Amino acid sequence: VFAAKLFNRKIAVRVAGDFLWENYIEKGGETMTLKDFYDKKPKLSLKQKIIFSLSKYVFNNCSALIFSTDWQKKIISENYNVKNKNLFVIENFYGDKLKNFEPKEKNYIFAGRLIKLKNLKRLEDAFFEAQKKDSKIKLEIISKISHGELMKKIQSCYVAILPSLSDISPNFILDAIRADKPFILTKETGFYDKLKDIGVFIDPFDTEDIKNKILFLADDKNYWEYKKRVENFNFVHSWHEIVNEFMEIYKKL
Repeated sequence: VFAAKLFNRKIAVRVAGDFLWENYIEKGGETMTLKDFYDKKPKLSLKQKIIFSLSKYVFNNCSALIFSTDWQKKIISENYNVKNKNLFVIENFYGDKLKNFEPKEKNYIFAGRLIKLKNLKRLEDAFFEAQKKDSKIKLEIISKISHGELMKKIQSCYVAILPSLSDISPNFILDAIRADKPFILTKETGFYDKLKDIGVFIDPFDTEDIKNKILFLADDKNYWEYKKRVENFNFVHSWHEIVNEFMEIYKKL
């Protein structure tokens, strides 16, 4: 943004996550959702205060601010007092459906960074309790593999699960949808309104709720009902469309 001002250029900024909230959680702050973080406004370190101030400057001084969900756009615009009128939403890539394979076992897979905000301790605790009632279910935690290898695992899995404290627009879930796999996702997500009718959503702070939703999809009747819902979801948002949407925004600036 400094460089764009210096050389009198337009600059569009895409906000893909929330670095401040993530930094606060990972540095030992109270575990809370993205929305609660901004509602409660906890005490920040000097470094975090600088991050907030610089972020606010960027948000208010770029030519356009682009988000992947309206949910995040609302949180950021309200809490950073964004006066920039050029706020836009460009959704993530929703690809064509992929071939999916019948799972050989009832394996629930998590894929992502092994960090606090992904809420893995509660997931593991919930799964431990769920296995007492259904010993056939299995949890796989996947990290640091190529996207190609991950897609193979998704195409062969039973359920994709992502219990994060908050997750703005997780591509892991979109990949699961492409492979027609039922999924369990935190309700603290920008995907809730769009996907609430095809997925199973959980309270990320409620271990009992996570356990119950795991067991819910372990039931064959419920599993096939939600698999059918995912199969019938055919929304596509191609890379070509995404490029055109960025270009159309830039042309209007």
